[in-house]
Amino acid sequence: MATEQARKRNANRNSILRALHFDGALQRSALSRACHIRKSSVGSIVDELLGIGIVRETSPGNSRSGLEINPAGPLTAAAYLSTEALTFATVQPDGQIARAEKIAVNPASGQEAILQKLCGGLEKFLAREKVMGLGVAVPGLVDPARGVSLHAANIPNWRNVPVRDYLREKLGIDAVIENEARCQLWSAAWFDRLLAKYTDVLLVVVSRGLVGAILQNGKLLTGNRCAAGEFGHIRVEGTARHCNCGRMNCLETYCGIPALVEEIEKIRPGSVASAGDIARLSRDDPVIPNILDRVMLRLSRVLSGIVAALDPQLILVGSPDREFSEQICPILFRQISDECCGIPGAIPQIVATDSETETALRGAAGIVISKCFHSGRFG
Repeated sequence: MATEQARKRNANRNSILRALHFDGALQRSALSRACHIRKSSVGSIVDELLGIGIVRETSPGNSRSGLEINPAGPLTAAAYLSTEALTFATVQPDGQIARAEKIAVNPASGQEAILQKLCGGLEKFLAREKVMGLGVAVPGLVDPARGVSLHAANIPNWRNVPVRDYLREKLGIDAVIENEARCQLWSAAWFDRLLAKYTDVLLVVVSRGLVGAILQNGKLLTGNRCAAGEFGHIRVEGTARHCNCGRMNCLETYCGIPALVEEIEKIRPGSVASAGDIARLSRDDPVIPNILDRVMLRLSRVLSGIVAALDPQLILVGSPDREFSEQICPILFRQISDECCGIPGAIPQIVATDSETETALRGAAGIVISKCFHSGRFG
């Protein structure tokens, strides 16, 4: 009986926290109606949440005060491993990054060296303040259930890395380990509150490589082999380009940022080296949009099949630079619309997200926060 009561209280607490997160400030009576929970139970749970500090009153001391998620409440620690750097941050319950630091990483230094840097950076952050949990975003194939990074094509010899077990042993804390693209998608779903309106969303990330993430029925889709959204390694016709995965003619070797830079360098030598450079140059140079159009067409032909199969309500586009993402959104919309011309109805809206580092950190923290809402454990 006690177990069933605990389960019900956890479910009620989760409903209350999610209502406050997605709907904003609500009075206790409004929470009771919205969550279908008795007023006495709402009052008891709210008192508990006020004591923890995850919730605050908009008019302290007033029994009719509105309640809201406390942006100054318990922090979440997050880390993001890219192919060039490790970035660490503490994230507030509202998604604002309170503090962030970055250190360089040599991807060829080996598993142990990278894990030591990850552990050392997190140890410094955890020593400064108590956190409700820890989330880590890593590239490539990730098994979040086991906390194992299975494979990252752009990090040499990075296979079956037990990230969660390593951090548990060294730091004595359980961590959420998740794929970077799924973290980026969850950042939008949770902190930008897309979940309040959309349950099926496709994220496309154009970066050093290409990767996607899928929100289906309100949940992140991992896939049978933890490979859902890994369309960057679909083989396409081309000119025998080598990919870091060891194969030839993967889509990302033609449509990733390095491929775009290479195409532009043929026309404008020495002009670009990054997505931000491409975005700035394309403002004034009419040649650059033409190159983007040509390169994105190859990507659109692959994406059109994915869009037709998933039928998402919204498509998000991410990259290292927000302006670059905004520039390729209308190109992708037009090209995918042309490819899907035989399908009744227009394709969904395509919009840009923030830079991949920020969204990966926020998303890793957001997954932790949503799990804390569900479990009722806040540190």
